[in-house]
Amino acid sequence: MEKQVLLKIKDVAEMLNMAEISVYNMVYRHEIPFIKIGRNLRFDRSKISAWIFENSHDKIKSESKP
Repeated sequence: MEKQVLLKIKDVAEMLNMAEISVYNMVYRHEIPFIKIGRNLRFDRSKISAWIFENSHDKIKSESKP
């Protein structure tokens, strides 16, 4: 069984290279997966990684072959 790693706001902000307030705003808008434990917010590392993958856009267009 894989160990669940929970991250804090600071960790997620660093991971996404954004300000902590931006992460709080994403939580408020339910745009990012989070866990609420009492008054504390935590983030499952594997779910955040999956969320990043699902929300990434490939900038290279594949060329269609004739």
